Amino acid sequence: VNLVNFMDGLDLYLVGTTALSIYFWIPIFSLTLGFSNSYILILLLLLVSLSGFSFFNFPKAKLFMGDSGSLALGFLLFALPLILPRQNIGTFEISLLFFLFPVFWIDGIITLIIRAYQDKHVFSAHKEHLYQLLTETKLGKTKTCLLVCLSNIPAYISFSYFRIHQSEFLFSEFVWVIMTVIIYMIIYILVRIGLHFSRKNLA
Repeated sequence: VNLVNFMDGLDLYLVGTTALSIYFWIPIFSLTLGFSNSYILILLLLLVSLSGFSFFNFPKAKLFMGDSGSLALGFLLFALPLILPRQNIGTFEISLLFFLFPVFWIDGIITLIIRAYQDKHVFSAHKEHLYQLLTETKLGKTKTCLLVCLSNIPAYISFSYFRIHQSEFLFSEFVWVIMTVIIYMIIYILVRIGLHFSRKNLA
């Protein structure tokens, strides 16, 4: 929940990432639960509300989520998996959380690790997330937001493809998750290193 709050530092980023993820979340669950299930209905209502909010949260935003909005959204996102077993409709797979928010997770967790290693206060406000560093380049806020949100799509497609053709693969879903995590982490680290040296050269 706090991680969601930490990542709410760019107009449309948090809302756009969540809304885009739910577009893929709904088909994944509807295959096994059906569209009539109340869980799918909750996701649809959340998607509609986020879509309406994103119009006003587009850079330069006229409406902000703030702590109350981001904490509430974070709580809802991570409380939704608890609904499944209570309705006796299966269990929530933790791998879904990564595939729906890959850049979000990697950026958030690695940034916290870096700050902890540098003996910086983990919970204090800062501008060291990758998306915050990208806004200082020629991309600016709008292009950075679109780039970061859309960079999640390969993971969505990858997960959906694996789910549909799972019987054709010789390895498990866990191996697929690990491979995807490694690929995203490598790309993330390379981009972050590139930004670090470009900023040093400018200085």
